[in-house]
Amino acid sequence: MKASKWIDLYILRHGIAQERSLEITDSIRSLTNEGHLKATRVVRKLKALGFQADQIFTRPYTRALETAEIALKQGLGKKLKITKSLEPLGDPFSIFEILSNRNLFVGHEPALSYLITTLIQSQSNAIFLKKAGFAHLRWHKDSINPVGSTQLICLIKPSLLK
Repeated sequence: MKASKWIDLYILRHGIAQERSLEITDSIRSLTNEGHLKATRVVRKLKALGFQADQIFTRPYTRALETAEIALKQGLGKKLKITKSLEPLGDPFSIFEILSNRNLFVGHEPALSYLITTLIQSQSNAIFLKKAGFAHLRWHKDSINPVGSTQLICLIKPSLLK
C-alpha cells in the first residue's frame, strides 16, 4: 500500500446526551437511548462511505467516550486513545505530532468547531457541528503547521447520514 502524503482528521461530535442538571456532573452525562442509536447510525453510514481512522482520540467525558466506543466497535477506527488534550482548556494541537495518516477526534462543542475554524483560518462562528455531526479535514504531511494549510473536505449534518 502506497504511503499517503496527507494527514486526514475526521471530527465527530458526541451523540445526544442526558440534559444538564444539578444532579449530574457535566463530565458524566451519558448518551440517551436516542443518542446511542443516532450515533450508531451515523458511524455505520460513515464506515459504509469509506471513512476509517487508524486511531480514535476522545475526550474522557462520558458522552464523548461512549460515542468513540461506538465508532471503535463499528470499525470506524482501529484503536482508541483517551486524551485530556480534548478536554475543556486542553490543547488539541499537542497531539498533532502523533497523528498518523487517518485520525478521528470525538468531542464537544464549541471546542471542535473552534479547532476546525482555527485550522482552516475561518471566522470562529462559521462552523457548528450538530450532535453526531461530522467533518473531514486534510493537510499535507510536509506542513510544519497545518493552521492555514488545512482543507475542509466535508462537513456533514447527521440527518444526511440516516
